[in-house]
Amino acid sequence: MTLAVRYTAARTLDTAPAPGVEPGPGEVEPAPACVGICGTDLHIFHGDMDARVATPAVLGHEMSGRILRVGPDVEGWRVGDAVTVMPLRRDDTCPACHAGHQHICRHLDFIGIDSPGAIQQPWTVPASTLTRLPESLPLDRAALVEPTAVAVRDVGRAQVTDGEKTVVAAGVFNSGLRSRPWPADGTKYDYQDAPPEPVARARAIAEVCEEHGTSLPAAVIAFPTTRPSTVNVTLGMRDRAQVTQNVALQRSAVPRALWHDLRERGLIRQDVPTTVGGVP
Repeated sequence: MTLAVRYTAARTLDTAPAPGVEPGPGEVEPAPACVGICGTDLHIFHGDMDARVATPAVLGHEMSGRILRVGPDVEGWRVGDAVTVMPLRRDDTCPACHAGHQHICRHLDFIGIDSPGAIQQPWTVPASTLTRLPESLPLDRAALVEPTAVAVRDVGRAQVTDGEKTVVAAGVFNSGLRSRPWPADGTKYDYQDAPPEPVARARAIAEVCEEHGTSLPAAVIAFPTTRPSTVNVTLGMRDRAQVTQNVALQRSAVPRALWHDLRERGLIRQDVPTTVGGVP
């Protein structure tokens, strides 16, 4: 008997027989060998996404494995091929897809969140979501292809080159410390309680931001760099209000004098430029 690990309620998992859906036309059945635990999976496990995730839910969208069965009309794949999955199923019919923006398809199915994921044996997915893995790549490492691809894509779009200074606000901005004008005790940082030192520093920076008529989140986004590459700042936003707030922050003006004061008070590095990245 094959099993699936299921999310059933906040901080609760169980095991149950896997559905075992036979691959249909255009589908394949890979056997997951390794599955990564994404930050989104942790949010789901903590109960933060119950409004979206239907229980019981089989999680897992970072994976590697080998094909067990190939459905009708599937070409280019055979049993035993090593694969990973790009976990986005789109409809290719909506205006976003027609405009070439399939990643924001109006009916996007994020496999492993909106439909059953890879923490099961076996697993049926569209053949169009497969990416071939080189045989030289160990499967335990190959499970990290999907999150690594996100980072590589971001760096590529930012056109960062050797020696340039950048700021990536995604993890810190969304995990709590800098997502609020005044970070509080008990703030989560990388899904754990933030140490007191970063919280104290974030509060000190927030105080200087307030003196200059701006906020800590706005300063994070506007942080002056040789080539700004603040990326993925809307990742993890759960409602329209949060997305709207982040869009507004992108357009907010941060005084240049803020960087000078932060540097003078030892709250940012001395090599951070103070003549760019804001308004006079």
